[in-house]
Amino acid sequence: MDKAKMKNTLFNIGRDLFIAFIVVIVVMLILLAYCRVWPPMVVVESGSMMHGPNSHIGVIDTGDMVLVRGVKERSDILTYMEGEEHTFRTYSGFGNVIVYRPNGDTNRTPIIHRAVIWLEINDDGVQNLSDGQIDYQNYTFDVPVFEWVNRNPWDPAENTFLLENYGHQNRDVTIHLDKIMGGFAAAGVEPHDGFVTMGDNNHIYDQSSGTIMLIKMDWIVGKATGELPWFGLIKLLFTNDLPLNVPANSWMLLIVTIIILVGVPLFLDLGLPRLRDRKGKEMKREEGDALSERAGVASPPTSLDEIAERLRNHAGDIGLLPEKVSSEKIIVIKEIVKVPCPYCDVLVESTLSKCPSCGGAIR
Repeated sequence: MDKAKMKNTLFNIGRDLFIAFIVVIVVMLILLAYCRVWPPMVVVESGSMMHGPNSHIGVIDTGDMVLVRGVKERSDILTYMEGEEHTFRTYSGFGNVIVYRPNGDTNRTPIIHRAVIWLEINDDGVQNLSDGQIDYQNYTFDVPVFEWVNRNPWDPAENTFLLENYGHQNRDVTIHLDKIMGGFAAAGVEPHDGFVTMGDNNHIYDQSSGTIMLIKMDWIVGKATGELPWFGLIKLLFTNDLPLNVPANSWMLLIVTIIILVGVPLFLDLGLPRLRDRKGKEMKREEGDALSERAGVASPPTSLDEIAERLRNHAGDIGLLPEKVSSEKIIVIKEIVKVPCPYCDVLVESTLSKCPSCGGAIR
């Protein structure tokens, strides 16, 4: 490769890298403006939102990258029960999926689960106890959604309500409000309004154990609004955080997607121009053959073998090449001895008796 061609190649590579860098920066700025949070995407590390053993587009699976958009007000989030009433779905389920920090702890990994229902604290009967104690027994919950939904699953006697056919497995989930209040008591904090949350693939809601309290708006990073399937597996692989419950088909789909994303641009950049050049040459050759046929002139040769063949044929046509000797012809070669004539010194065949030149006797 000469210097000029190498310089041109390096220039093209540098130009492509610069364009790619600018495109990445523009895309990140657009995502930041839309999402209003940083980073605008999170990698899903668990299978709590999966809808079966295999990965599906439109469902949050292990290894997916999820787009997260910031929220400001309670009305920005539609719960499972509200979504069921309005037939609003995200990720193959009713209501919004939110990303939150458990108990507001910034050192813990955020959790991505569905907002099931919004509970409001009612402190009308709460008494002021001595020594700063909190009167947990007299706190109650209000569930605003029950005021307008078509069904009321509330059980006052048990202080519970029932979620029927929740998740992709259509489970019946019972929300125990006493356990939720017990979580506040165990943490020694004053009860507050918040969301009950639950993974689509889980059997229990997050607040059932009492270790995670109702999700306050301040603890929410954002709500999930889109996904980039499978590509988060690369990050989990290189950070040694790869879980065991990766969907069976995710790696295959990731590899196929990468091959398509890499192969198509390479084909368009390298393969397609060559195909066009080859097709153009074939079209020119066909046009030349057609013109030569109309003019009675042979088309130009395209290979060394064709040139050699035409030369052999032409040489045979004009008689430069000898005819092939038939195998039936016999060639006889004789050896003739000549001697000098004793009278005139002319060489004479030894089989003759007289010199053809002077007539003298040879023998």
